[in-house]
Amino acid sequence: KHTIFGRVCKGMEIVKRLGSVQTDKND
Repeated sequence: KHTIFGRVCKGMEIVKRLGSVQTDKND
């Protein structure tokens, strides 16, 4: 369970980072 939770957390961070990069490009 901890491993899956950790993967989800990392996935969310990556998504947020990608979203931030895309936002910067759009601006």
